[in-house]
Amino acid sequence: MAARLSRAAIICWLMFAAAPITDAQSSDSSDSSSLSDYSDGSSDLSSLWLERDPSWVMDSAGTPWVFNGVTYDAAKALDGDTGTYWNPQGTDRNYNNWYIVLDLTLSHTITRVAVNNYGDTTHDTAAFTLQKSQVGSPYNWEDVVTVTTVQGGTDQRQEFGGFQGTALYWRFLITKTHSGWQPWLTELDFYGAPVTDAQSSDSSSLSDSGDDSSSLSDSGDDSSSLSDSSDDSSSLSDSGDDSSSLSDSSDDSSSLSDSGDDSSSLSDSGDDSSSLSDSGDDSSSLSDYSDGSSDHSSPDEPTVIDSESIDSSYYNFYSNNYDYYNQPSAPDCGENLFAPSGGPVTSPNFPNNYGLYENCEWRITVPEGSIIRLTFDSFNTQYPYDILTIYDGADDSAPQLQRLTGLLPVSPITSTSNMMFLRFTSDRQHTDQGFQFSYISSTPGHCWDPGVPANGYRDNNSNFTSGQTIRYSCMAGYQVWGAANITCRTNGTWSDATPTCRTLRRVRLVGGSVPNEGRVEVQSEDGLNWGTVCGNGFDFRDADIVCRMLGYLRAIRINELAQEHQGKGPIFMDDLGCAGNESSLFNCSYPGWGIHGCRHYQDVGVVCDPSRIRLIGGSSENEGRVEVRPDNSFTWGTVCQDQFDMKDADVVCRMLGYPKADQVRTDANFSQGTGPIYMDDLQCAGNESSLFDCSYPGWTIHDCVHAQDVAVVCLTSAFK
Repeated sequence: MAARLSRAAIICWLMFAAAPITDAQSSDSSDSSSLSDYSDGSSDLSSLWLERDPSWVMDSAGTPWVFNGVTYDAAKALDGDTGTYWNPQGTDRNYNNWYIVLDLTLSHTITRVAVNNYGDTTHDTAAFTLQKSQVGSPYNWEDVVTVTTVQGGTDQRQEFGGFQGTALYWRFLITKTHSGWQPWLTELDFYGAPVTDAQSSDSSSLSDSGDDSSSLSDSGDDSSSLSDSSDDSSSLSDSGDDSSSLSDSSDDSSSLSDSGDDSSSLSDSGDDSSSLSDSGDDSSSLSDYSDGSSDHSSPDEPTVIDSESIDSSYYNFYSNNYDYYNQPSAPDCGENLFAPSGGPVTSPNFPNNYGLYENCEWRITVPEGSIIRLTFDSFNTQYPYDILTIYDGADDSAPQLQRLTGLLPVSPITSTSNMMFLRFTSDRQHTDQGFQFSYISSTPGHCWDPGVPANGYRDNNSNFTSGQTIRYSCMAGYQVWGAANITCRTNGTWSDATPTCRTLRRVRLVGGSVPNEGRVEVQSEDGLNWGTVCGNGFDFRDADIVCRMLGYLRAIRINELAQEHQGKGPIFMDDLGCAGNESSLFNCSYPGWGIHGCRHYQDVGVVCDPSRIRLIGGSSENEGRVEVRPDNSFTWGTVCQDQFDMKDADVVCRMLGYPKADQVRTDANFSQGTGPIYMDDLQCAGNESSLFDCSYPGWTIHDCVHAQDVAVVCLTSAFK
């Protein structure tokens, strides 16, 4: 008995030494105290994310996929490597019963679970149920929690809590994927604590003495003694197959209760109002807390986590307990910044992960009359716990501009005054790379540098004074999204936000030595993932559509790819059957998104005609509105008719393979174009090999409208 008591005392000491003591956990002689012993071993104070072990896997659904000598079995979801995944083959679509059976080797109390999807939507888990069994095969599965809100299209870790269960054997049951096809589960994680002897079959003694309101409770197969002596309101309870003694002696209001198949003694002595009860062959635990809490008791019914419970329960619980989880303290990082511009400014340890319990503050002050603009190079924090909050003023009493958490692109953030305050806090678990930002200030009559979008260009890199205009264009495979031209205003702000360059066509060429060739990749509709196209049945009708979607005239070759140019990740399309006149590859016939019978050595590649000039809107290929595009851009634009003559038209026609021009047509004869007007006031000598070798003021410099778009008709023969 003494040895067991010593071990229990040591465990209790370690648990409380590892966590902050709150009012609910502290007790003195005149207090409200709660002393308890639980047979299920539940205790948040000793829980942590379990070290994954592939040997836990006892059974799983389907037949593991084998490729290049690698077996993608359920153990891959427990190997700590996000580059591998469980891929159960041989199950029909909407099978909805993909399971992994686990033996944790020790009984554990589990209170949270985390999953990493593959991130392709086709094979991402949408819903699952976590089950437990107290016995081995044949198992007796009981639902512990059901989750229906697993996000698809992301490979980021997703955590779910708000439940509790204790068992040796567990089953992770995937009941739905986002497309109905078999899951590709990258990682599976459990949060909890092993159940020790001190938490199950033990001999325990719990006592309380003082002028207080107390609750003493014991549950387990043990020999126990619970005693209270005080002027108080007390509740003593025992549940289990045990030999127990419950006693109360005081001037109080007390309740003594025993429930179990046991030998028990319940007694009360004092000037009080008391209730004593015992009931038969069961294993129950009854307890009442003044604050209504009952964290240590397992739910009678399994927990269901859906969108409503996540939004209104789990997230609100975290928000309401934010200060506890983040352990607020005096700022230990950050600085006061006074320069008119500065950066990069980073989270601690960037580009490595920041630490736990970070509390950083930055205060930016620029000259009076100026405003501040933040630009982020990257932002990646643990969602939703680690947060950067930005205020429009000197401290956190100022209006809030942004509250940032997770992995996300951050648009520039601008103050309304000459001061800005930033605070970053992290919690006690998990970290990420963090963030890096810079800042600049501007004064009336001068604008800040608006930046160059990723995959884009601009024609003005230094003059940002009032009235100046910057013109943007994009690299191959991208289009300007937003205003292509922005002008600096007299108040120091730009007429529009800096545009971005986006891939709106959902198709790209990857891995080629020049932009017009490479492996064909297509993008999922949600814009989150890229995948390859299988070469089965792929012909020039399909290839032409790929090239036209990218702004080229046509395809000139279909490539089989060398091994080093093969793709990774999902294969999205197979058995394409385009007629050749479709405007998009996604309008062609194919079995369905993600449905294929291919491997990546069958990925298809194409080479497109790299011409930068075309005729649009005519009744035949030799006539139409003249359109050109910049080098390394797929954004087509028009040519203005000012000073455009037959010498210019001859150069256009020779670029397109015709001997010379027959006519120049003005005033948008073949309809008006859209997008930018790229060229104006052309002055060709007539012998140039390219229109871009002729004299003109500069790319996008013009004073025209689309009603002045020029067109030509080319001769198809040298004789007329």
